[in-house]
Amino acid sequence: PLLGPGAPEIVFAAVVRHISEEAAAALEKKGRHGPIVRSNSGNVLAMQVSVCVVSCAIEELVLHSILPKVDLLVDHRRAFTPHAQSFDLSITFEVEDEVCYVCASESGLQQRIAFSFLHSLKDHYTQHYKSGGEKPLKMIPFIKEEMVYFSRNIEADKLRHLTAKVEQTTDIMLGNIEKLLARGEKLESISEKADVIDMQTKTFKKRTGEVKTHLCLQNIKMTICLVVTIILAIISLAGLGVGLYFLFTKVIVF
Repeated sequence: PLLGPGAPEIVFAAVVRHISEEAAAALEKKGRHGPIVRSNSGNVLAMQVSVCVVSCAIEELVLHSILPKVDLLVDHRRAFTPHAQSFDLSITFEVEDEVCYVCASESGLQQRIAFSFLHSLKDHYTQHYKSGGEKPLKMIPFIKEEMVYFSRNIEADKLRHLTAKVEQTTDIMLGNIEKLLARGEKLESISEKADVIDMQTKTFKKRTGEVKTHLCLQNIKMTICLVVTIILAIISLAGLGVGLYFLFTKVIVF
């Protein structure tokens, strides 16, 4: 994962070594060496390798205004912002075994990232070039890659990497919450529909009961009417039979 193009970057890096006056004279005689400057305390500093991805004036600032003030005979490290109106930079350096590893970064880059970059630079230089077996200029591709890596790659800084992970996890959790809320709305809609169906079912059962009761009453009424009709018919037939009996009786007497 990479940071956006607006992220603060490491724009300059260099390795500077303390050398003796004799070594400086020998280098100057050969004419094949990097810049050599003298510190305020009289120490001779020889630039081993440097990489600048923006204005070369930054290299001049570091070489002539900052490094002469650094004591290469004492192991220490520091990060600060120089009083230079033309640059908005942070300078970070670390001195170990009379070698100074220095970088300039745009304002906003965390100090821990700059020191992690210098630590990587120191390990690589110590392993491959400090003994003099290889020319330090061969470090340039490595330095450029590390400058990009520590400037842009989130995984270069553990805290930044964890922060990105937390943000990613937060986004996932928020997405899950939104899905749950949407699901809750759907469930609520389903629940409302179920309530409507339940009410309709109860109403249907009530009406069915009323219709059933009404039909039962109608059946009872029809049964009563039928029974009454049969009884009346029986009474009528009985009365008719009695009347006919008396009529025939009278006819026979006469």
